[in-house]
Amino acid sequence: MATNPNNQPQRMTNEDKLIFIHVPKTAGRSMARALMVPPDHTPLAERLDKDSHHIAAGAKIATLIRNPWSRAVSCFCHFGLFQKYKTVNIIDGFRLWAGQGFPHDWQLARCPRARLLHQEDWIESTRPLDYIGHYEDLEGSLRDMAALAGIEVLPLPHLNKRRFERPEWRDFWTPELVNKSMKAFGDFAERYGYEKP
Repeated sequence: MATNPNNQPQRMTNEDKLIFIHVPKTAGRSMARALMVPPDHTPLAERLDKDSHHIAAGAKIATLIRNPWSRAVSCFCHFGLFQKYKTVNIIDGFRLWAGQGFPHDWQLARCPRARLLHQEDWIESTRPLDYIGHYEDLEGSLRDMAALAGIEVLPLPHLNKRRFERPEWRDFWTPELVNKSMKAFGDFAERYGYEKP
């Protein structure tokens, strides 16, 4: 147990035991709520300095990642990129955007080096993560993170719901666009076990 300035025992919180790296568009807000930790959009490399006292005390470091092709569709829709590519339908807008190489001006002010579509910018550093969960198995990832850190958790909520209904993410991709996207997503997909759409 930690002590406060009056040398009294202080109960450790989930935040003391688990550092959660929130990669945008991976259900991170929902997971952070269930884990009872802050949903901090700060990459691992910067969190190592920011949370060094927790790490030195044994805190575990975990994150969620997502199929990069699914996440690209989610980013396109969530960050309003579809409004810049006004076409007959959202799939055509996405294909125009992807065909142009995924241009965007989105940047998190406190994380200027973390590129929107490159999850590796958020999670790779000199210290490896203790656990990498997958968006595709949120409940299992929540159980694993709770067990790893020895913490109690809340039921997993569904925050950041879609603003509108859209087709399944695989419908956005053509074989040509998938091949073109391999430069951006191929290494990450191979390293973390994701298959192409």
